[in-house]
Amino acid sequence: MSLSRRLLLGSLGAAAGSLLVSPDARAASFFRIRTGAPSSTYFPVGTAIAGVIGAPEGGRPCQQGGGCGVEGLVALVQSSRGSVENVEAIESAEVESGFAQADVAWFATSATGPFEGSPPFQKLRGLCSLFDEALHLVTLPGIGIHAIRDLRGMRVAIGSPGSGTAVTVRRVLDAFGLGSEQVTLVEIDAVEALGRMRVGSLEAMFLIAGAPAAVVSEAMASLDAQIIPIDGGPADQLLRDTRFLVRTSIQPGAYVGAYGTPTIGVRALWLVSADVPDELVYGITQAFWHPQSQAFLRNVHPRLLDLSLAHALDGMEVAVHPGAAEFYREQGFVQ
Repeated sequence: MSLSRRLLLGSLGAAAGSLLVSPDARAASFFRIRTGAPSSTYFPVGTAIAGVIGAPEGGRPCQQGGGCGVEGLVALVQSSRGSVENVEAIESAEVESGFAQADVAWFATSATGPFEGSPPFQKLRGLCSLFDEALHLVTLPGIGIHAIRDLRGMRVAIGSPGSGTAVTVRRVLDAFGLGSEQVTLVEIDAVEALGRMRVGSLEAMFLIAGAPAAVVSEAMASLDAQIIPIDGGPADQLLRDTRFLVRTSIQPGAYVGAYGTPTIGVRALWLVSADVPDELVYGITQAFWHPQSQAFLRNVHPRLLDLSLAHALDGMEVAVHPGAAEFYREQGFVQ
């Protein structure tokens, strides 16, 4: 879908009678961002973003080196089990925004994949695309796992039930002919998986995250764990068949002692509810992309070094929120 069409759909998707938030209402605004587990990449990234989009009363103004966020806005970060839980929370109006993998966002709005049989989600709108996430396959040393096909007969953590990791990993394993009859699939998060690997009750774990992920760094430091490539014919076919997955790699130096590792990636998106007023989303988008905010964010996590206004909507197949669309139009994205 083209950028111009995404922006148009976002604008058309606004409720005809929606009202812009007044300055007085904005002064009392709370804006929640549902992220991921504290050990995930989503959580520290969300915490950093919350720090730049809000400007609570009493802080130094932007021109004096203070925050450049929306005046009076208080941004709150919430942890979660991941992408599936986050899109469900936005749809049910539990939160105003959240992070999600691009594939999970598409499945929710199209009522496919894990959402098959449910009504299509109506409230998911795009604010911006953040970064590519890499699928990590982390294993214990000395047990004979050198490629994904070697997982046959092993006990493998695939992420918690509400995570995007669990959704994507099942598709990857299916592509390699590894279902629940060939592999013991354990639905737990990466922190619990690391604990089970320590005591020998688990041989490997999957995690989709922007590298470096803290739990993977810990696994490599304390268990001498290894990151296994995800490539070959089945991976190539999966990439041809799946619109959201891309070929990527975990770069050398992302983890101490690790070489560059080819794998599969998916885009991380920042989604917002269609119910959030246009003016507020415009202000949040403007604050996020402010040069001062960007300078701060790039020092928080290596994945945020890749932030670029030119790629602000990469992988964004859900409609862009009208407030964000207006900001991007002003930047010249649409003639």
